Amino acid sequence: YVGTPPQRQSVIVDTGSHWTAFPCTGCKDCGKHTDNYWDMGKSSTAKTVDCGGTACSISQSYAEGSSWRAVQITDQLYVSGLTEDMVKNAADYSVDFKFGCQTSETGLFRTQLADGIMGFSMHQDALPAQLHSQKVVNTRMFAMCFRQGGGVLTLGGVHQGLHTPIEYKNSANKVIFSLPETVAYAKLTHPPGSFWHTINLIEVKLQHRESGEYSSVSTDKKVLNSGKGIIVDSGTTDTFLPSALKNQFAKIFKSISGHAYSDKDMKLTSAQVALMPNIIFTIEGLDGKPMDIILPWNNYVDVVGKDNYALRIYITERSGGIFGANLMHLYNVIFDRDANRIGFAPSTCEYKDYNKE
Repeated sequence: YVGTPPQRQSVIVDTGSHWTAFPCTGCKDCGKHTDNYWDMGKSSTAKTVDCGGTACSISQSYAEGSSWRAVQITDQLYVSGLTEDMVKNAADYSVDFKFGCQTSETGLFRTQLADGIMGFSMHQDALPAQLHSQKVVNTRMFAMCFRQGGGVLTLGGVHQGLHTPIEYKNSANKVIFSLPETVAYAKLTHPPGSFWHTINLIEVKLQHRESGEYSSVSTDKKVLNSGKGIIVDSGTTDTFLPSALKNQFAKIFKSISGHAYSDKDMKLTSAQVALMPNIIFTIEGLDGKPMDIILPWNNYVDVVGKDNYALRIYITERSGGIFGANLMHLYNVIFDRDANRIGFAPSTCEYKDYNKE
């Protein structure tokens, strides 16, 4: 909700970038989105950011090919739900915020449902840092909890009431993997010059969904964490691993599922779908000890047509990798840069459960 009076803007929350931007009136070829273009002329508190007598301009390009251009504006901004008063007293937590007033868009930014994007990286201009520096909250901590059809974004802390144990069972109702209600914290690393939320990946394992047994794809930490490292990125839909793992991953995948791994669409019978493995990632915990998080089969096996599926885990990165939104699904993922940690707690991510209190 931006301006005085506030105008609603619906944005993608992206821990892999730091700019906030959405289309403004006069934007060329900016497409049709959830909300009307933001109108600076309707806000009594809007100011153009000055760069030596002219308006400051910014632009951003993304790995999948889309891009935008914008002029920088500062105005009052706060976060709420579908309606401005859905979160009680949300307007009391507004900040004077700098964002991009988009003048042009290409690619997915033109066709997506959301108006724009809100960066949640560790950059000082991102909302968590601004809420903290303007003394609206006393921590830069925030949490994202994704589920089908919605979820919960928590700013300035974490709500333990969202957390619930989850068990994964085989067809005989035997538990093959369980996640306790407690938060498991991974160590947050800081590669020089990086604003990403990066963690250390120790091992990748594929799990048979009936026996519960694991097969290790890799324990070579140098390969797994090379280059940019492993980034937890809510703005990337899928999960990406280093291409050096592909041959070994494909071999184990076929031995468990009976079907060749492919990053192309594939025909699968219901019996073949039932053999798609879970993927277990062992990452370095805050105490240096290993901890496991799970990408269950139905978070990466995507239905794209009748008996037609796509595997949304790609082993294509030249170095490092990305834990995308499908790995964050049904976890409350807690980004706590002040304590150099990222927490993972199982959750149904239902806002109505959170909103009882």
